[in-house]
Amino acid sequence: MAWHTAAAGDGTGIPREFQTTSQVCIIANDGRSADANVAAVEDRGHLVVFDPTPEEVHKQVATWFWDQQVYDWMADHLHLIPELSMRHYVRAYELKRSGIDFVKVFLSDEIPDKAILIARLKADDRFTQERDRVAEFRRLGGGNATTWYKWAGRIRSPYDTAELKLPLTAQPPDRRAA
Repeated sequence: MAWHTAAAGDGTGIPREFQTTSQVCIIANDGRSADANVAAVEDRGHLVVFDPTPEEVHKQVATWFWDQQVYDWMADHLHLIPELSMRHYVRAYELKRSGIDFVKVFLSDEIPDKAILIARLKADDRFTQERDRVAEFRRLGGGNATTWYKWAGRIRSPYDTAELKLPLTAQPPDRRAA
């Protein structure tokens, strides 16, 4: 199995290929079967799901990422990002390097408004009961109780960021090439 693009292993230690003795290997970004024929093949094999926690993704990024400001900001906001990807870090760095406010763009593009509203309400000490938070969520136009619980389940409690703000030692790609 091999990837012949720069996206897979551009000097970050990620291998561009691996060996397998599998008769069939399906690698996909989405675990849902495309159709009945693919489902029939999947049914005859073993399904391995790779679904790391945001903490695990963040700690792995520390092994190759280079921008401490972006990395630390991500640590502070991991609990708000439903589907954290290593690409988020690179994208934030590219925005920052271009002179664009990466925080503003990231908040508007990657963290849903409902998630931010719910996180604010969960952190607000004026509300002692969940039903009061839900009522305020409705009053502020966030949606109904079903919407609250759907989104509230995706928002984690803030992490202990002291453990997640690891010192980075990698150099930016433009410096690596030099």
